[in-house]
Amino acid sequence: MKARNPDYRGEPKLTRRLIRSRFPTARSGTPTRYDEFTAEYMDAWFRDFIKPARGRDIWVFGYGSLMWNGKVGAGEPRAARLYGLHRRFCLWLWAYRGDLRNPCLMLALDHGGCCDGVVFRMPSTSATFQKIWDDELNGDGYRPRWVKARTADGPVIALTFTINRRGERYSGHLPESEIAAYIASSCGSNGACAEYLRRTLKSMERLCISDGHLRRLEWLVSERLAPAEGSHW
Repeated sequence: MKARNPDYRGEPKLTRRLIRSRFPTARSGTPTRYDEFTAEYMDAWFRDFIKPARGRDIWVFGYGSLMWNGKVGAGEPRAARLYGLHRRFCLWLWAYRGDLRNPCLMLALDHGGCCDGVVFRMPSTSATFQKIWDDELNGDGYRPRWVKARTADGPVIALTFTINRRGERYSGHLPESEIAAYIASSCGSNGACAEYLRRTLKSMERLCISDGHLRRLEWLVSERLAPAEGSHW
């Protein structure tokens, strides 16, 4: 059935109530897959990559869940923009917010365009920074990268996490209607993928950040979740 073109005017419709009407609880006990690196590999990678900044504070650029999940906790975020990278749902995940039967797509930075997000500053030796490194890079979906983030107070060199284009978790540029179908249908031990989208949008709204890709997905996902619409097209 051909997808309808949603009306993007008016107030967004993706609400916590709508998501819970489809996924009232997190889903556990379903087949999942998550390939982890060894602790020795992660430690060696960390030491080698952070060597130029060892002993100094590091800026971290957040563009998705780092803006809202409480992992950073390092003072007030500073609005920042990257050029040459854009935010997109292009990272497969078969656990946490999806499973093997209903994989989810998560946000990553891919080549081209620009991205508005936030930078946080923290010591390179802090437990918080180590946790971010371990959580973001274990699983071979992302690659760490030093980038120039432009802020109102001038540019800063920041660490961010870009998509591993050579890995099997890279989806490429799927049509937004297809991305929305995966987001609307996946749920795992961390809850629904649609809630990940909703919380990211809410944090961006508080920071006055606009993103057309996420805004269109908000409507497409809500159309699929709304029971009265019957819109599993």
